[in-house]
Amino acid sequence: MNPLAGKDSLGTGVQQLPAPVSPHAIYIHIPFCLQKCFYCDFFSQVGLSGEDRARYVRAISREIKIRARFFPEANVDSVYIGGGTPSLLEGWLLTSLMRQLRQSFCLSPQAEITLEANPATLSPPYLDTLRAVGINRLSLGAQSFFDPELKTLGRSHQVRHIMETVNELHRQGFENFNLDLIYGIPGQSIKGWKQTLQKAVDCSPAHLSLYLLQVEPSTPMGRMLQRGDLVLLGEDREWLMYEYALDFLAGTGFKLYELSNFCRPGRACQHNLVYWRDQPYLGFGCGAVSFLQDSRFLNLPRLGAYCDGLLEEQGVWPVQILERMDNNQQAVEALILGLRLCAGVDLTELSCRFNLDLQEKYQWALDLSQEEGLLNKQGTRICLTRKGYFLSNRVFVRFLS
Repeated sequence: MNPLAGKDSLGTGVQQLPAPVSPHAIYIHIPFCLQKCFYCDFFSQVGLSGEDRARYVRAISREIKIRARFFPEANVDSVYIGGGTPSLLEGWLLTSLMRQLRQSFCLSPQAEITLEANPATLSPPYLDTLRAVGINRLSLGAQSFFDPELKTLGRSHQVRHIMETVNELHRQGFENFNLDLIYGIPGQSIKGWKQTLQKAVDCSPAHLSLYLLQVEPSTPMGRMLQRGDLVLLGEDREWLMYEYALDFLAGTGFKLYELSNFCRPGRACQHNLVYWRDQPYLGFGCGAVSFLQDSRFLNLPRLGAYCDGLLEEQGVWPVQILERMDNNQQAVEALILGLRLCAGVDLTELSCRFNLDLQEKYQWALDLSQEEGLLNKQGTRICLTRKGYFLSNRVFVRFLS
């Protein structure tokens, strides 16, 4: 049996997934949360027991072991443990998971290993465990430095938890951490956003991620918006918030290297660079996505079926092919992902990679985007302008059409 195969979405057969390549990045999904944030549409579950978590780690460890056999040449440079709230895993479970990962894959000595965490879940002993198992980067879901805004978002922590965690990180010399922030929160003011940014900078993180609030209709916040209980700020105010962040953070030593991400020198998130550079990666765990060659596929978000399938003797779990791309689709995806980076992309390099003249094929889209001041072109390299950062989707959709 091909261990890259899983039951199809109906559980009636087996889909053959892409032939092996040598990915250099691994994502591990931990779908446990203290509570669901009102805006979140990622797969996660609340109220699970310690035994549920242990069973899940046994299953995900088996998936890692099974699939690793097909990647003997893989030299992993980046591991990202996301969720959910991975910091809800007990220390001994995280230790077990990392042990299996190291036994199954060759992790380079310089590998960046990131763990996402809720600030309310990190105690000093737990931080000791993280360092012991090789976690060398943390991504804290701070989101806001105002408790009323955290309440609007449905977060389980308060501002004091952020500050306590940050202080402990500095006390332990754990300097490589990111703070996630959200702007465009209903009721958020420009003044409040400025104060949040200042407080975030005062925490001395190595990296900041600033995300515009996106609300799906199926989420609790989506339903609040439909009922009129909440009102979004509107594009003009959101644009002002983004503009202010660009200027303010540039003056504090942070470099914008991707549309939503700022870093200190040398502290760009290596894992996310894999995504934006259109490189292959493996995703482990229920709800995780993998990208290999021309295909993207999903471990279906069915926790019981995932654990049952892997802990059974045959080791088959439910998988769905999300997309198989032809050469043109792959080229367009690489182009769009690359344009998220401030450095942009080289059209000649991409054209050679996909044996496709992108300059000729999308001349109209390039010209129109330049005329509107959304795109810069110097020689064969193109990149978004400052105006284009916020209106990037207007550019991207032209390549998709």
